[in-house]
Amino acid sequence: MMKYTATMLFIILSLLLFSNVVWASTLNIQQVERYVQEGKYQPAIKLLQSGVTDYQPDLIWQEYVDHCLAVLEDEEASHEEKELATQQLVILADSLVREYAPLWTTWQQELDKKVLEMLDQEQIAPDDMTHIVYQMEVLAPVVELHLEEEQFQSYQEAIALVQQKRDTMAHDELETTYQHISDIHTATLQQANASYTKWLVMVIISFFIASFTYVAIAKYRAKT
Repeated sequence: MMKYTATMLFIILSLLLFSNVVWASTLNIQQVERYVQEGKYQPAIKLLQSGVTDYQPDLIWQEYVDHCLAVLEDEEASHEEKELATQQLVILADSLVREYAPLWTTWQQELDKKVLEMLDQEQIAPDDMTHIVYQMEVLAPVVELHLEEEQFQSYQEAIALVQQKRDTMAHDELETTYQHISDIHTATLQQANASYTKWLVMVIISFFIASFTYVAIAKYRAKT
């Protein structure tokens, strides 16, 4: 019984330790974001280059880290471009860590609200179009993380269309285009929830197997 209890405690402590490491890494990403917001690009670059944020095995994570570094190091890139690259990294990190309550869903809800407000206006302001393009681009890494390449490509094409027609897009075209974008967001959320559910089920099954194994061993020892 003591060995079984010790094993369960070890598993729980391991999970907690992993969570703390991941949370610490997320805080590092948030520090990078603060540096960039303040225009302190060199400290942000050094923190990213230190490797302390390289905690995810997903290739997509390293791709966005490299992209963010390239933008931060580019002296011709605007402050807005640097903020976008950093915000993408923040959203992606949060999505990788917290599939059960991702930050990106808040961004998606705010985007929905903004588009609905724009559709109620007599004229669509170009600045508003720029704003929603920024929000969609921030959400792009999460779409790429959870959906197939074809769906991600479709998402990028929709963003490019909105960007291209920021000065001329009519209400009906914006509504149709954004409905497609919203469908992709819904599919992303469904896939993210499915992944989290599978992980949770695997953890529960593992505990059941450990329990049954212990009972079987205890019964066997009692007979012998």
